[in-house]
Amino acid sequence: MVWMRDHFNVIDFEMFKRLFEGGLVLQDERPAVLLTFDDGLASNYDVAAPILEEAGMRGLFFVVPRFSASAGDEGRRFYLEHIRNRWPALNPMTPEQIRDLAARGHTIGNHTMSHARLSEIPEAEYESEIVESAAVIESWIGHPVEAFAWPLLWNAITPEAHRVACRRHPYCFTPCSGRMDLQTDLPCLIWRTSIEASYDAAEFRFKCSSLADAVSAGRRRHLVRMLLDHELPRRTWSERAVFPRGWSMLQSLKRNVSPTVARQ
Repeated sequence: MVWMRDHFNVIDFEMFKRLFEGGLVLQDERPAVLLTFDDGLASNYDVAAPILEEAGMRGLFFVVPRFSASAGDEGRRFYLEHIRNRWPALNPMTPEQIRDLAARGHTIGNHTMSHARLSEIPEAEYESEIVESAAVIESWIGHPVEAFAWPLLWNAITPEAHRVACRRHPYCFTPCSGRMDLQTDLPCLIWRTSIEASYDAAEFRFKCSSLADAVSAGRRRHLVRMLLDHELPRRTWSERAVFPRGWSMLQSLKRNVSPTVARQ
């Protein structure tokens, strides 16, 4: 966190929204970064949140209601069957812990009801996986859930599932690596750079530099075409499809670019 704070302007979700809405201009020349966490693991509450708070930071935590409603062996079995089939099986945050995180200033987002692969389930299940999931989370934290992130692979989404998610949430986060350009990108398709807990310091810093984002350019182009091409003029996405604007650290200092990092 010390390295992150020294090299980036770490913002919270409220600041991120104000940047998108044009109501905030950062005076700090360091690139902005929003820290996000997926799946609602117990370690997010026990480890990640206290570290963030000690550094004066707040995160965005995407949770899975059916996982969080599980306990003990049931929760660990859910983790292995729906989240990651790899030992050790991890425990979820409880609804009470999620409520407490929100009360402490963190943001809670929707990660589908059951960590569903939205590209493979019937369209009839989109309502329960996305809309009803948001309602459950809102009943826990007491206010609207504005952020959604689909789970698993970068392309584990369909146009209809994306439309349902965007009708319910103003901000839709992807599992596709990239940096945000507030001049051209949209809140309905927010790129994230995935950071695994197993990364060493060199790997972590390389991913944060965004130099590796070029390998995901084709994926970003595919998602824009698949999910937004019917809404945007061709010029909008074609101008940024090959490389993200401001893809080098030097260029990023000259533009209002907001990369996002997902630490899992």
